[in-house]
Amino acid sequence: MCANYCPDNAVDLALISPYRRTRQTLDMVSLDIVADKVEVNEDIIPDGSAELVSDYLSARIHSAVNSKQPLKRILVVSHMPLVSYLVDALCQSYTTSLFATASIAVIRYSLRTQKGTLVTHYQG
Repeated sequence: MCANYCPDNAVDLALISPYRRTRQTLDMVSLDIVADKVEVNEDIIPDGSAELVSDYLSARIHSAVNSKQPLKRILVVSHMPLVSYLVDALCQSYTTSLFATASIAVIRYSLRTQKGTLVTHYQG
């Protein structure tokens, strides 16, 4: 999967929740994918606001467009149920997909439409 969506095995930004489990997950993912920058985000928690996180991601992407380091690949390591709601908010789909532990959703985000498209969903 990584070869299809992350051919250089790197992401520009990894956003993780403040919970220890997400740091442990990122440690394991980092064996295969390197993050140029890692940020802990207090809103990326199970009962966090998907709309708030979606708006934050959109703002980060837009603010980096003309910078020396645009954000082309972002990894978000989070928890259910936020993950389902976040995918819905980013894609404006509102289907509330269920994600098993260690699942991955790949979303292609359009700056023009400010909307994501769920490309694939790997169940853990």
